[in-house]
Amino acid sequence: MSFQFENQNPKYLAEHGADLADYRAAQDTFRRLLSGKKLPKINALKAEYRELGLVKALPNKQRSKC
Repeated sequence: MSFQFENQNPKYLAEHGADLADYRAAQDTFRRLLSGKKLPKINALKAEYRELGLVKALPNKQRSKC
């Protein structure tokens, strides 16, 4: 979703210009990092985090088997 900042009134742009610049920078960064893919769903991230926690909790000998 892209906002049309050019059509905003000058007072709004003066007041929120820094926020809009941050938004544009974040949007560009995510597009570059994700290569057009969508963000993963929160449930998938939680499951991955749980798996990493389980692996981290295992003793070193068992980690090498994972």
